[in-house]
Amino acid sequence: MTQSTCCSMETIILLSTEGLPGMAIRAGHPVWLADLSREKKFLRKQEASKASLNSAFAFPAIYEDHVPAIFEFFSVQMSPPDDDLLQVFSYLGTQVGQVIGRLRMQEKLV
Repeated sequence: MTQSTCCSMETIILLSTEGLPGMAIRAGHPVWLADLSREKKFLRKQEASKASLNSAFAFPAIYEDHVPAIFEFFSVQMSPPDDDLLQVFSYLGTQVGQVIGRLRMQEKLV
């Protein structure tokens, strides 16, 4: 991935209902896109194609009924969904969400 492609993908602002992050927020669990070129709801096809990215997955960090963060990962390989890996990241999303929630509570106390 080139530096310019990386930066252009980082600076895109999406609504919480848009793209891969929006899919993960709405689903409330990890979402895997095996072929980015065929995904209608993936909004960054051009940037992904320029960077030779073919697959992606995202998972939400969940705290109570909030999603304070979304994590996205991309691959140059076209990869089918890995159910075991998705379960691991679902658990990780819950754990990360709890850490974020605790940090926010600590900030309010200070």
